[in-house]
Amino acid sequence: MEMKIYNCTHCGAQYQIGAYKMQGFCEFCGAAYDLSGGTDIRRADPEVIRMLKELMGPVCELEPAEEKLKELENRKVSLEKFIDFNSDPYKRFIIPGAAGICLWIMIALIDGSIGSVFIGLLVGASAFGLTFLCLYLSVKSSSKQYDECLAEIENSRQEIEYYNAVLDKYDLSSIPAKYRNRDAMEFMITALGSGGAYDLISAFQAYEKELARRKELEEEEKRRQHELELEQMRNEQLELQRQLEHERSQTETRVIVERDHDGLGETLGGAILRGAGHEVGRAAGRAAAKAAGNLASSAIKEIMKRR
Repeated sequence: MEMKIYNCTHCGAQYQIGAYKMQGFCEFCGAAYDLSGGTDIRRADPEVIRMLKELMGPVCELEPAEEKLKELENRKVSLEKFIDFNSDPYKRFIIPGAAGICLWIMIALIDGSIGSVFIGLLVGASAFGLTFLCLYLSVKSSSKQYDECLAEIENSRQEIEYYNAVLDKYDLSSIPAKYRNRDAMEFMITALGSGGAYDLISAFQAYEKELARRKELEEEEKRRQHELELEQMRNEQLELQRQLEHERSQTETRVIVERDHDGLGETLGGAILRGAGHEVGRAAGRAAAKAAGNLASSAIKEIMKRR
């Protein structure tokens, strides 16, 4: 295949590219070119990407690692105090012995008999043995935890030493403090690797654009949630209005029916009073009013069913 030789405008080295290829890059510095128009396609320096990858762990994890080491040191001191106190053979026998003697005396003083003294002796001896065994197992467990704590402390110290060595290797002043977090560094590494940025400055700019985009999306989500809440409030108000209108309609219907019922009772009662005597008319009026009431109740139930 026919090859063409070009001079890199970045490092001055010569590199070869196929005669029919329109794009290529320098094998020495990594600079890319659009050969069809001679345009320089800027590529990220691999050293910048490697630096960010190495710095991401120390920058993001050094402070938590130091906090963890402090907690482990405090735990180590607590375990040492507990083990030192309970590992002394003299002290190890004091607590079990005191517990056994107290129980022996308490039981022996119940009635002072030989049987009570003998039972107290057995109980005291049992208490001594159980207390001694519990302390022994507790010290053994604490010793195991102490060894594990020492191993974790050693690992934490090695990790911190590695982080500090990496930080000493690079100049952190080139990375502002607001970009020294996992989210920013992961984004910049991706941008540099995918062509979204070609150096630290352009990576910072790309991350700022990403932050602005995230903020815009967050504000849009807030606006959407606000609109949903407003819509829900409007629906609730409409439902309340419908309920109020329904109740008002029921009240008006009830008033009309009761008024018709009263008028019907009075009319029938008056007619009976005029046709038949006062007492008979009164009884008939009550019967007519009751019938009208039953009729009105039936009418109200029918109206409610229709609604």
